Amino acid sequence: MPNAPVSGLPGAAPPPAIPHRLEGRDKVRGQARYAGDITAADVPGGVLDVAVAVTSTQATGQVLTIDPAAALALPGVRLVVTHENAPRLH
Repeated sequence: MPNAPVSGLPGAAPPPAIPHRLEGRDKVRGQARYAGDITAADVPGGVLDVAVAVTSTQATGQVLTIDPAAALALPGVRLVVTHENAPRLH
C-alpha cells in the first residue's frame, strides 16, 4: 500500500519541517517548569522581582519628561525602566 501524501492534498508540497523543541518532551510529560511554578525559595536571595507596566492615561499627546524619583523612593522598587535606560531589542 503506498504512503498517503503528507499534506493531505495530492500534488501539494509537504509542510515545512517542524524544528525540534528542547522543552517539548517535558511539556508533554507534565514536567515542564513555567514562570508561575517559580517561588521565592527557587531564587537566589529568596526575593522575586515583579515588573509592572505603567501606560499613559492619554490617548494622544507627547511625553516630555519622565521622573522616576518618586517610584524609586518606594520600598521594594529596584529599577524603573524608561526609554533612557532600556536595553535595545534590535
